[in-house]
Amino acid sequence: ADIIINEAERLSKMSSNILLLSKLENQQIITDRTFYSLDEQLRGCILLLQKQWEEKKLTLTVDLEKTEYCGNLELMSHAWRNLLENAVKFSPEGGSISVKCYRKEDTIHVIIENDCQVLSQDTLNRIFDKFYQGDTSHAAKGNGLGLPLVKRIIQLCGGYITVISDSKHGISFDIELPCADSENGDKK
Repeated sequence: ADIIINEAERLSKMSSNILLLSKLENQQIITDRTFYSLDEQLRGCILLLQKQWEEKKLTLTVDLEKTEYCGNLELMSHAWRNLLENAVKFSPEGGSISVKCYRKEDTIHVIIENDCQVLSQDTLNRIFDKFYQGDTSHAAKGNGLGLPLVKRIIQLCGGYITVISDSKHGISFDIELPCADSENGDKK
C-alpha cells in the first residue's frame, strides 16, 4: 500500500510540474509581483525541510543578508524549495549545505551549495534539460523537471542561474536576480 501511495504522490507531483512548466514556457513576464523579504523566504524554505536534513545529519551554514525583492512569491518559493530539496536529497549522510544571499551592486545573489560527488561536464551541460537525470540521480526519486522549472522561473524574473561542480564545492548553484530598484527589478 505504501508503494502505491508513494507512486501516486510522485505522479501527482510530476503532473503538477509538467503543467507549471508548460504554462511558464509560454509566459513572457511574471505577474503578481510583490515586494517581500527574500532572506525570510529562504529561511522559511530551509525550515520546511528541517526534518529531512536532520534525518541525514546534514550541517547547514546559512548566511542571509536582509534582502528586499520584488517578485512572484509563489514561483520563487517553488524555485527555492526545489533547489533546497535537491541539496538535501543529493548530499551524503553527514554532509553539508550552504545557503548564502547577498546584494552586490544592482544584483541579488543566492548561492546554494552542497556536498556531492563531482558531476561530469556532460551532466552539467544537460542539468537544466527537461526530464534529464544525471548519472548520480538514479538512487534518488525525481522526474527531471525540477531544475528546468527553476531555470524558467529565474529567467522570467530577469535573472540567471549557473552551476559548477568541483571537489571544493560539490555542486554550487548561483542565482542572480535584479534588485527591486534596478532597471529590470522595478515593479511593473
